Amino acid sequence: MGMDGFRDNSLNIKKFRYWTLILHENQSYLGRAICYLNQYKEDMAELSREEYLELLKIIKLYQKVLTKLWQPDWWNYARQGNCEPRLHFHFVPRYQKARAFEEKKFTDRRWGKNYVPALKRKIDKKVNQKIKLAIKAELG
Repeated sequence: MGMDGFRDNSLNIKKFRYWTLILHENQSYLGRAICYLNQYKEDMAELSREEYLELLKIIKLYQKVLTKLWQPDWWNYARQGNCEPRLHFHFVPRYQKARAFEEKKFTDRRWGKNYVPALKRKIDKKVNQKIKLAIKAELG
């Protein structure tokens, strides 16, 4: 797949029955993730009741986990399909003030604005793995 965040399987956080949650490569927003449907569909209207309900469960669970880890001040969710038509959602936690993790500072430079365009953060694969592991540990 061509979209950033789908390429690196080492960023998979958890596979659910209908969805898979992965850490986005660009952690310009600490904890940013992508949740994609395991079965190939392109339109939200094609979702079954079970797929939809599981997505809501994952959103609630992800909010709970990230709140425990980094206390986001807001949440952005986006359904996009311009680059990758496979049904997926971006989970973008937003932070009014900088957060620190693994001695790295994460600043939401677009606070109060649309999260797009997300500023490019130099990809530190070791830190991304530690973010993923922290989230996985809380998910259980």
